[in-house]
Amino acid sequence: MVRSVTHEMLPQATAAEASRQQFIVAFKQALNRTVRPTNRRLFDQVVVPRSAAETGQVPQTRDEIRDAMYADPAYRSWSALHRAAQEQMWVAIGDSIFRERDRLARTAARLDDPATRRGSLELDPQFVPPRGVGRRYPSCRPVAMRWTSVTATAPPGRCTNAAATCTRSARGSAVPTARQPMSSATSASSSRTSSPAASWTWVARQVPASVPYAQAFPDAEVHAIDVGAGMLRCAHARAESLGAAVHFHQRDCADTRFPTVGST
Repeated sequence: MVRSVTHEMLPQATAAEASRQQFIVAFKQALNRTVRPTNRRLFDQVVVPRSAAETGQVPQTRDEIRDAMYADPAYRSWSALHRAAQEQMWVAIGDSIFRERDRLARTAARLDDPATRRGSLELDPQFVPPRGVGRRYPSCRPVAMRWTSVTATAPPGRCTNAAATCTRSARGSAVPTARQPMSSATSASSSRTSSPAASWTWVARQVPASVPYAQAFPDAEVHAIDVGAGMLRCAHARAESLGAAVHFHQRDCADTRFPTVGST
């Protein structure tokens, strides 16, 4: 698959695996371009008049709209196809990752060598994940994506990195962890006469998105957080592979434990 940024922590797909991944991208592109746009017309032209005739009111809340849409076979077909594409994306990516898991594990261990690493990785054995994190599967992510144990390995993070490419390719846009944050960081850099002072702390909202900021502002101190130990292990190895000094922490965004602006 075409990627905006390559690094050592990405699995190298075989020809068969790449073909399957490219099919998933094409499938998702077809759904997004030809089927998804019809959902709005379906709601306006079919669901709203039918609900008004049957109940005397138009669906207003998220739950009401969902129930009304699911009552229509056309929307159920779209939903089933969309979910199937998402599930197959994770399967296709997982094949490459687990085939290369030994190489990727060795690479991560080498990149974490204290003598050469630029950033750091802080995992908390006592960390308690936010309520609901372990009970939901956003975007049909595999169950391993919710791993929070410090003994968890890095496959969840590699899944996310590879899946971001697949998803963005299907939408026809750049990989967010590669181009978009770098554009923002470059714009911020060009608007200043100098890079941020070393005492500045930048906290990235997505762990992979921290890399472009560390590259654009090498004198800044960049931190990133996530609840998943496996995600953080992979993000740390990815940043080291790209030569970026980022400090990763296993924390909850609701309580980052970082000082607020203006605090002492």
